[in-house]
Amino acid sequence: MTITGMLPTEKLGGARLIAARQAPSYISNLESALASADGNPVMFVEDGETGTSDILVSNLESVLFNNEDVNTSALASILESCFRNRIGFRIWWANNSPDAYLSPPLVENIESAFQAIAAGRGAHWGAAR
Repeated sequence: MTITGMLPTEKLGGARLIAARQAPSYISNLESALASADGNPVMFVEDGETGTSDILVSNLESVLFNNEDVNTSALASILESCFRNRIGFRIWWANNSPDAYLSPPLVENIESAFQAIAAGRGAHWGAAR
């Protein structure tokens, strides 16, 4: 997951923000493309354990699938903060395609973001620059 901006650390729920240029190569190699698509600064949201965002996304998927309280999900809190602070985000499943970051649907609000994530499509929201 990448975001375009900075969030308060208390909203990260154990995750860390890393400048895209310092992130794993599958993110750092995309920094200029992500900046062109979404704006600057490009930050990678790392789950604090795997070097990816996998745990954050998996936990939210589980919460949504099991119809549990989304307030228990760190990613739900991060997404809410992004919408509230007008910080764009992009969630996609890295695969062997260099253009996988282009595949998530554009969402309009947190509910549509949850629906897209629950459907396994990722999500993209571009705050007004």
